[in-house]
Amino acid sequence: MSLVQRDFIRRLIAQLGEFLARLAALSDKKQLDEAIALVNDTERELIGPLHSTIEEVDARTAAILLGSADKLRLYALLVAERAKLFALAGRADEARRDARRSLELYRALGTSAELAEADTAAREAARRLSEPRDPNGAR
Repeated sequence: MSLVQRDFIRRLIAQLGEFLARLAALSDKKQLDEAIALVNDTERELIGPLHSTIEEVDARTAAILLGSADKLRLYALLVAERAKLFALAGRADEARRDARRSLELYRALGTSAELAEADTAAREAARRLSEPRDPNGAR
């Protein structure tokens, strides 16, 4: 692992720690609307400009668009956390919606690994097909 990668991971871990501490403090103070806003802001920061699109597509498409199992896992975690906050705030419909979405996203984690495997196999097959052929049948 390169120095740049390690630095990025350290910063990411520090940011996650700060997020969790802020979320816990808001939850403890029963400032649930603020906690929900924090989760929403963190989602937007994680996903970037695709946030509104990711919210609207099915879980499998979200997995493809996010492009990484780590991002998908973190997004699913945020959605699950928001579901808990909605439940604490007495917003049952929103809690059920986000709990269902989180489960769908976690299920898509297996699918995203399968898609990555299929993509690798397809690229390998395309590479073999593009290799020049020997007139005698050998490659």
